[in-house]
Amino acid sequence: SVPVTRPSRLAVHFWVEAMGRSSATYRFRVMSEDQSVVHADGSRVVVRVDPATRRPTPWTDEARIDVQAISAPAE
Repeated sequence: SVPVTRPSRLAVHFWVEAMGRSSATYRFRVMSEDQSVVHADGSRVVVRVDPATRRPTPWTDEARIDVQAISAPAE
């Protein structure tokens, strides 16, 4: 990846790569506006936590439906 060294417009791709029972892995890619240079590429894992018990809890059906819209990288 190449650092961003000056103000410029960027393209950001964000998608969910995998969704488990209570966790999800999302990916992101930051690129030049024309998408010819990758400035950052990475992933993060999030865990859905029940606020009362502070334990992992399953994703809702609604959340799973929402994730379908962002489950593939942008072309």
